[in-house]
Amino acid sequence: MTETPFGKLYETVVNVIIEQIRHGKYRISDKLPPERELSLEFNVSRPTIREAMIALEVMGIVKTRKGSGVFIANAQPARFDGFDLKVGAFELAEARLFYEGETAALAALSATPEDIARLEQFLQDMRIEAANGPGIEESDKDFHIGIAEATHNAAMIGVVRYLWDLRRTNMLPMFADAQVRRKGYTPALNEHEQILEAIKSHDAARARTAMRDHLHRVVEMMLDSTEDELISETIKFNTNQKDKLNRRVAL
Repeated sequence: MTETPFGKLYETVVNVIIEQIRHGKYRISDKLPPERELSLEFNVSRPTIREAMIALEVMGIVKTRKGSGVFIANAQPARFDGFDLKVGAFELAEARLFYEGETAALAALSATPEDIARLEQFLQDMRIEAANGPGIEESDKDFHIGIAEATHNAAMIGVVRYLWDLRRTNMLPMFADAQVRRKGYTPALNEHEQILEAIKSHDAARARTAMRDHLHRVVEMMLDSTEDELISETIKFNTNQKDKLNRRVAL
């Protein structure tokens, strides 16, 4: 296999492992080889193997046991009607870092007083939800899409809506989000306030930086939320991979 960035090959690895199970190479309760061995077998990076293990875990094919490894749990993938497994959690994070950073910059140049008022209302909704409930996912989504709408660019609005839809329709980002919520992490209100202040000031560079800083923290929450679990070995980027992402979005 020829490696491509950010786990593009993980779906191929998943399909091959499923076929290996069906043909008897692995049986129920068998332990999969260590990540390093699988990486050599498939000639892909270890982050690609990690993303594949997330997919297999979500599909019910494998089960991780803390301190023991990854074991075959089922020979048939679970069915997810209406859900997809084609987008990895960190693949989506990279796209958001790039597109939403540029969206915030454009919004800073294009936002009208009415747009600013809507964003302030969404931020107030986030404050109310944070005070009264365990999560602020809906108002958080409204805020980010509201920024896209403040660009008055239909293409930008469509892209951001699509990226947020992927969080709700792809099992791998959903899995990562669930791990974050299980640990009690919520979007930081002060980071959203900084984004809004930059947009209100019509400072495109500051808005871009504030949005990217916020989304980098989202990635860090995803990493930290699983550091005590064996599954973290399949979803956590190593330092080189994180640096690679940082370089790719520092345009």
